[in-house]
Amino acid sequence: MYSKELYDKAKEYATTNEALNEFAVDAAGNFIVQDKNGKLSTVESWKEALTGGKTPITNQQLLYLRAYDPKLAFQAGDRLIENVINNGMGINKIGA
Repeated sequence: MYSKELYDKAKEYATTNEALNEFAVDAAGNFIVQDKNGKLSTVESWKEALTGGKTPITNQQLLYLRAYDPKLAFQAGDRLIENVINNGMGINKIGA
């Protein structure tokens, strides 16, 4: 079920950690990508994304999709937030 509280906490976390504009990466280090039909998937490398006609997306784009795409507004969207956005870290925060 859609949880606005979970969404808000994830957005706050990503903002605090300067991760909104970073590419969305899952816990295994795979990039979250979107194909031309809007389907999300993961790839292991940039080369795989670019040669496969997929576009890597940012944490901010993932939050937007989670909020406005009915397919992601519920359980799948909550898993994305738990496994991707809450693990995000901006490059300026690494080693700070």
